Amino acid sequence: MVERRTNRAARPGPAQQGRAERTVLVVDDDPGALLLLRTVFEEHGWRVIQAANGREALAAHSRHGGVDLIVSDLDMPVMSGLEMCRSLEGGGAKTRVLIVSGMELDPDEVDDVASSAAGFFRKPFRPTDLMETALGLVPS
Repeated sequence: MVERRTNRAARPGPAQQGRAERTVLVVDDDPGALLLLRTVFEEHGWRVIQAANGREALAAHSRHGGVDLIVSDLDMPVMSGLEMCRSLEGGGAKTRVLIVSGMELDPDEVDDVASSAAGFFRKPFRPTDLMETALGLVPS
């Protein structure tokens, strides 16, 4: 049997030591994508909250204070990522959102629809690129 570590946030990387923990809300209906996003952020010392669709994300955002960043898919059941962004903006939330999607989409289209969208990554993406952008949006 292989032992699996589930609390990687307890081991912050060198760049995170001595810094207050950042919090990211990852939103995707694909469990594999959620696992990848969770792993990438936890390995960099972020606290990770998960949601499987936009509606769950809105509830998690209001339930957990201090979300620094949202990373969301677009095409999800119940409520899409763009509908979630619009709802957050309408409620006055200032949390920035990185969109990750397998859809063919021009990044300018995302900007036109959701002003909270701070970036767009087409799946598959390089985790290092996503993390570099996330750290630029949520500096230490």
